[in-house]
Amino acid sequence: SSSSTPFSVAHTEQRGAGISHGPTSARFAVVDYDNDTGQIAPLAQWKEVDGVECFVDENNKPLDRKNSASRQFDQVNVWALLQRALEFFESGPGLGRPIPYGFEGNRLIVVPHAGHGKNAFYDRGSKSLQFYYFDDEQGNRINTCLSADIVNHEFGHAVLDGVRPYLYESPMVETGAFHEFMGDLSAILLLLRNNTFRKRIAKDTGGKLSESKQLKSIAEQFGTAVNGNEYLRTAQNNLKMSDVLDSDGPHRFSEVLTGAMYDILMAFSDHYIKQKETAANAFWHAIERMQRVAIQPLDLLPPVDVTFRDYAMAVLRAEQLANPTDPFDYCGMMLGIFRKREIISAEDAKAFEEPRYVFHRLRLDVSHSVENISRSRAAAYRFLNDNRRSLLIPANQDVLVADLYDANKTTREGLRMPRQIIVEYIWREDVQLEGKQFGDYEGKMTTMLCGGTLVLDENSNVLSWSRKPGTTGAGE
Repeated sequence: SSSSTPFSVAHTEQRGAGISHGPTSARFAVVDYDNDTGQIAPLAQWKEVDGVECFVDENNKPLDRKNSASRQFDQVNVWALLQRALEFFESGPGLGRPIPYGFEGNRLIVVPHAGHGKNAFYDRGSKSLQFYYFDDEQGNRINTCLSADIVNHEFGHAVLDGVRPYLYESPMVETGAFHEFMGDLSAILLLLRNNTFRKRIAKDTGGKLSESKQLKSIAEQFGTAVNGNEYLRTAQNNLKMSDVLDSDGPHRFSEVLTGAMYDILMAFSDHYIKQKETAANAFWHAIERMQRVAIQPLDLLPPVDVTFRDYAMAVLRAEQLANPTDPFDYCGMMLGIFRKREIISAEDAKAFEEPRYVFHRLRLDVSHSVENISRSRAAAYRFLNDNRRSLLIPANQDVLVADLYDANKTTREGLRMPRQIIVEYIWREDVQLEGKQFGDYEGKMTTMLCGGTLVLDENSNVLSWSRKPGTTGAGE
């Protein structure tokens, strides 16, 4: 929070619903346990002070920027950041639906002072976000829970794990890189929603967003303290897929897609500047559009082994759905950026440029009403089973409905888009590893995760179909 007033209901997006000590709310529970000391710090208390409900420290003093030295301030600050981030993802310009977590349960545990160390992470096993602390060379205490960049990055992992939990099983470096990209994208987009920060950038750059050092550098303080760099990873880069194919880890790989989406953000901002908007207004319009362009496509991704191409194609398809006439050719602009980064192929670009191109011309064998499909996972399974042939699901495989949900997304103008019903399905196939590249594992059996995501409208029309076919399925 950037306010000097106490943390109250107005700061939380909760509107007073189920807030209690901790803070604890419907989706988050702060537990201030320090693993190094084995101690649990006193929690912020939710009380009424002078007729206003707010959080107070252990001395009953309201928590605000004037009272920021206590551990209770850290507890409430990280909780408030997460509440706002959740609203960003769940709102109409985002996914337009409640987001589940990738574990059993509905509350994410938040540990603001998990122990001494230069680290912060999301952990599905403990159902938690863990934020550590350390001292820099000048002896200053660095609490990672106070960095909005770091908090939003780690929550981005939790969000992606909730909407596509089977990505955790992927052995692909690129899928791991997509997780890192999601963290960095979350940090950038949520940072730009801070009015004070955005207006400062507008003033400092004179409208040239690409010159903003503060924006392109992610987790600046943390990066400086850890390795002497001004950032952990930079969004402004010229990397292409061919530059990172030999990367062993996901972090450098992720910079290609982060850089591509940053380029798109720059292009949006430049577009609004050319429309005679002030720099501050142009940045705001760009980030509003970017929320829809970057977040809504997550519902169009396959449930397993997501690649950068999968995401790029989902971005383009989602833009078609939200902006079918596209008078400013946003799709063409984004396609050019993805092509330059080698994320999509020349064939992808050529096909997309055809008039009224659709990604998959899918004809189902057996029609089901969308009301029946959305009724339950059992009903969705019946729909999938009746359409195994057209969906390329092997007859001998037991297909599982991995998720089923409704989404009520909105356009940038706030108009409600047609209701979307999303069906995610998976199955597992046993395959034998063949080839010297598998070394000692050659000839052994392993399990391959396959599946797809269908997006239907209110009239049961297929809006999108993304998939990872098995050994008996036809290629894309």
